[in-house]
Amino acid sequence: QNKDAAAGDSFLDRNILIRIKDEERVQDQMKQFFNKIDSKLKQLQGRSPGPLSFINLVNEIKNMEMSFH
Repeated sequence: QNKDAAAGDSFLDRNILIRIKDEERVQDQMKQFFNKIDSKLKQLQGRSPGPLSFINLVNEIKNMEMSFH
């Protein structure tokens, strides 16, 4: 256990501590983030985009940032 840990903390491993102060707001932002990815994936469905547009879409998704304010 981490000596700086508080109740409600989560650990990804011994070096990464996640402490969520405003859980509802973070949940909202995560939902928006995954909805963005979902809508980008839906752009691919139902058509056969050329390899270039597929690569561009994958790069867009890879470059999306998840940020919490």
